[in-house]
Amino acid sequence: MDVTSSSPAQNRSPTGPGSNPAPRLQEAGIDVTAYDPPALTPPIWGAIEERVLAVRGYDNRWELACALPQRCGQRLEAGESAEQVLAWLRHSAVSRLLQDRRSVRMAVIDSSLPLPLVERVATLQRRLGRWSPGRLRRAERDRALVQCCEDWAARLAGGTPPETLLHEPVQTQVRQLRNEQWGQRSWLSRLVGRCRQAVTWTLLSSGLVYALLWVRLALLQPRSHEGDLLDALDQVTRQIPVEQRAWPLVKRFSESENSSLLARSQLLAKAALTQGPSHPNWPQAREQLAALAEFLELLVEASRKPHLGYLYRDWPQQANLLPNVQVAVSYYRWQLVWLSTSLQLLQGESHRALEQSAPDRAADMAIAALRLARLAARQDNSPTLQELGEGAILQIVDQMGQLGESGQLPISVLDRLHDALAEPQPESTPVPVDVDQILSDQLDRCYSTGENGAITRPGLELLVAESYVAGGVSPVVQWMWWPWLAQYVAGGGNPFASQVQPLGPVIAPLMIRRQAARAELQQRVAAARRKAESSDDFADFDQYLADEVTALTDTDWSRLHYSPVIATLQSSAAVLREVIAPAIDTRRRRGAEGAVAVRLALARHRQRTGVFPESLSALVPVDLPELPRDPFDGQPLRARRQGDWLILYSVGENGSDETAGWTQSNPQRPVHPQDLKLGEVNTATDPVPLPGEPRPADQVPAPQAESPRP
Repeated sequence: MDVTSSSPAQNRSPTGPGSNPAPRLQEAGIDVTAYDPPALTPPIWGAIEERVLAVRGYDNRWELACALPQRCGQRLEAGESAEQVLAWLRHSAVSRLLQDRRSVRMAVIDSSLPLPLVERVATLQRRLGRWSPGRLRRAERDRALVQCCEDWAARLAGGTPPETLLHEPVQTQVRQLRNEQWGQRSWLSRLVGRCRQAVTWTLLSSGLVYALLWVRLALLQPRSHEGDLLDALDQVTRQIPVEQRAWPLVKRFSESENSSLLARSQLLAKAALTQGPSHPNWPQAREQLAALAEFLELLVEASRKPHLGYLYRDWPQQANLLPNVQVAVSYYRWQLVWLSTSLQLLQGESHRALEQSAPDRAADMAIAALRLARLAARQDNSPTLQELGEGAILQIVDQMGQLGESGQLPISVLDRLHDALAEPQPESTPVPVDVDQILSDQLDRCYSTGENGAITRPGLELLVAESYVAGGVSPVVQWMWWPWLAQYVAGGGNPFASQVQPLGPVIAPLMIRRQAARAELQQRVAAARRKAESSDDFADFDQYLADEVTALTDTDWSRLHYSPVIATLQSSAAVLREVIAPAIDTRRRRGAEGAVAVRLALARHRQRTGVFPESLSALVPVDLPELPRDPFDGQPLRARRQGDWLILYSVGENGSDETAGWTQSNPQRPVHPQDLKLGEVNTATDPVPLPGEPRPADQVPAPQAESPRP
């Protein structure tokens, strides 16, 4: 408290000669007439009066309080100014002890101690009273201060300058005083003190750890309705290997028969976040949000692995993966749904991160989706995964091009996207088509049996349908089938399994027809494979497939409009596309990746210079090492302007440049012999300010009419 600014005694006490400077002190029994009033100024009397009256009734402090006027007078007589005396009253140990109303069992501190030493005593008093393992008790602290002041007074009387006493650091003096007082205790007191310190430190450490955990959990909760998914991540789980963390998480999303649980969870979380904690599904949505965030991080980590074996092959295919469904079929279908949903989540998170001005996270999600799609495209054990991966790559690279053209990505992020596109990728090996297995999945179902050895209902239906096509089956035999089938359908079971055994003459011609169909299909598949491997000219690709499908369906089977057989024919025709289509799709995917690399380079050039280049050759070598090659003829990728749009295209399967003439209905799937459009860039956008030349906020350019997309 600074008594120089305002004090009741200062306002009340007169300052003229012969007046009473402190009437309340006179009433308290302190003789103030022995001092010359001009010697002690009103601020000094006010400070003394405030401290003395505060300890009235405390015998152990009254003696020290009454001695304050005398000590102040001695300091004034020694040559100190009034300001120095007020500072002494503010910093002295006696004054502070009186103000704090603590028990004082210490001798009168020598008034001849200079002000720096008095301040040092106040500092020692504060340090000794702080909480610490070596904290002294109040009586020990007072004795330590008394001893220190007496030593200083004796040394000053012996001629030691005050600077020598002030040379030693305060912390060293405090440690010495504590050690001296601690050593004077009994061994039992020291033992109890150490035990108390150990218990105190243990409780404090435990409380600090729990407090940090609580703060950590509080910070992980969504702080707002638009909270980032990363706020719900558990940092500790990231240290667990992804192979050990993937299976429990995926199994959790696989316990439902509906494989789109991930998508439904995301919708639930978004719906709850729009209303916040007031939403009835807020706790469940917050849990789902945390799981989705962890799932996204899992996908990012999985994309850095060299293979997807631990996601598709290494996990046990147990019946509890998807209950109530056959394991082989459900596991295969679930792989496709899981990969498709994962890619959709990564792409959606990339868009959301870009909307929230997080370009680095948007790039991370897009790169992870691209890597996962590429890994799926290299799964040689599954042609369906290859097809899904190739199709996903086209969508993801187009999204990466849109991210670059948004103008929100800095050059460093654009370079990251370009490096991800340029990562070396081994070519996928086409999966050999097992014709026997494909046909057996459909036609041979008529020989499948249930648990009790009875023919299953789908097999019976297919067998009855094929009996109409077999020319050697008599009407009598056909008439015998329908009552059994009606009894089977009506009864919900198969009570005539034993009667099927004598039907060898009916089944034999069907088996012969299947063998002939397999032989014919094998020949066509072998011819299609030779065409795909030996020739780079795919000009007649569409017509070739059409002719093969017509040849397959232009049989006696085409007269039968029965769904199982029609499905069999469609599966057989799809075999040919599986043989030839990968070669076409791979080249189209290469062209799309090259076009996206050009689009990113154009965005980089625009970020760097503020405008689009006049030609693609201007991108080399600063923004692009070299122009990508057309995968169909090996020439640099072509571009043509159409209005405000720059069109990137490939010559396509026919190898002929028609200067980007394509149809508006389906530009990504051109009709022969037109070219294949790979991308378009709107070059009519406003120039980007160059680095160091920010555009003034009041100079917003007028909106320009956007040219229609070609």
